[in-house]
Amino acid sequence: MSNTHAGRLVIPFEELRMTDVEVVGGKNASLGELISQLSASGVQVPGGFATTADAFRDFLDHNRLTERINARLATLNTDDVKALAQAGAEIRSWVSEAAFPPEERRPWEELFALEGSRHHVCLVRQAGQTIGLAVGWDLPSACYYEYLLIAPAYRGQGLGAEVVRLLQELNEAARPFVLECEPRGYSPEAERRLAFYARLGLDPQPYDYVQPPYGEGLPWVPLHLLSDRSLELEAYEQIRRDIHQYVYKVMPSAASHDPY
Repeated sequence: MSNTHAGRLVIPFEELRMTDVEVVGGKNASLGELISQLSASGVQVPGGFATTADAFRDFLDHNRLTERINARLATLNTDDVKALAQAGAEIRSWVSEAAFPPEERRPWEELFALEGSRHHVCLVRQAGQTIGLAVGWDLPSACYYEYLLIAPAYRGQGLGAEVVRLLQELNEAARPFVLECEPRGYSPEAERRLAFYARLGLDPQPYDYVQPPYGEGLPWVPLHLLSDRSLELEAYEQIRRDIHQYVYKVMPSAASHDPY
């Protein structure tokens, strides 16, 4: 792995070359090479960023999946096509259902200790059981949802879409309805989430966005900011500032820590 990028979790395409295949994979390294070699000739290559192999390893280690995956593969008969397919499906489900690292999660005790008229927690209940929750913020510039979760056993029944539509109906129409999501290409699960939100009219805005970490010393996280309408840059910047200030307690004076 390139010493230049050792330990980094996210790298802009502009910093990547074909020598970074082991760090970010062939496609991402190729995009970096195209930007560096062809931009001066007037060839327009979309910008962006790559999550690194280190980031994926950290995710696996955080969820103790490395040993679990190795143990599953150790006894696998690689000549058995059905066994290969079953093992692959199991491992994909482990990764999809794994928890995010701490920089992307607010501690539960902090979540329910929050007070103030801007913050609210909505529980999703069915037949007397809590099967999901939505954590929202009434910001000056937008109606923002920090979390939207339906328990795995209840997914695939249209409940998530029903909850989002209800939350949108409760929102004051004059304010944008916004939430965060992992960027395109992050993972198959992220692609499914983006497709789900797109069906509900929530689309990524064409501006760089990073989520401040929930803990001191943790990295900022590149994400998409989704909205139910196209946002002009000025409106987007105000929403971003409000999210950072009210939700993550990052004041404008701390803007120098924002990697973008």
